Amino acid sequence: MTRLRASLAALRDRRDAGVSLAELLVAMMVFAILIAITGGFMVSASRASSQTQSIDSATRVATNGMTAVTRTLRAATENPVKGQTLPDAAFPQATANAVTVYAYVNLGSSDATPVMVQYYLDGTALKEKTWPGVVSTDGFWTFGTTPKTRTVASPLVTGTDLFAYVDADGATISLAAGAVPAAKIGSIAAVRVRVQAGTANTSAASTTLVNTVGLPNLDIARDL
Repeated sequence: MTRLRASLAALRDRRDAGVSLAELLVAMMVFAILIAITGGFMVSASRASSQTQSIDSATRVATNGMTAVTRTLRAATENPVKGQTLPDAAFPQATANAVTVYAYVNLGSSDATPVMVQYYLDGTALKEKTWPGVVSTDGFWTFGTTPKTRTVASPLVTGTDLFAYVDADGATISLAAGAVPAAKIGSIAAVRVRVQAGTANTSAASTTLVNTVGLPNLDIARDL
């Protein structure tokens, strides 16, 4: 009995003594390690989610821009002009960062009417201007002076040409002062479009699409 009482007293004294400093330090260390692991996982997950959203957004922007430009360029056509033996070339303008084209791609009307469309870089935005066709009494088309303007892709990563022009042999037409020379406008057989959408020139922050658009309405033999 005396021994049992002594054991109970020792156990009571140990319980009353509480947690030692060493035990407290070990517990704090383990807790800190768990917090660090959990915090690191949360930061990594947040960064991965943010990067995925950024890539998805850039891909959508690039796809929308490329679709709009491709649809119009594929419908490029020459424009007959009263008093001229030869029609105007399909491209009134062909520069590194802007292109203007005559096209039968008027989705706002049930009639087959041409439009004149310009795509150009405005800051970090790819914009589209559209002039409606106006037919005269003798059947020739002219184009209004007040275009409709909209943004088709933004933001874009700038610094690289949006457009390059290819002849019937598949060779890139050299630009003079940033534009296709007037003597070469009629030899454009395809347009190479490069759209890089995003916020920085890295694979994690941008998406780049490149497409060479043929011009089936133009009577040009191609070797592309």
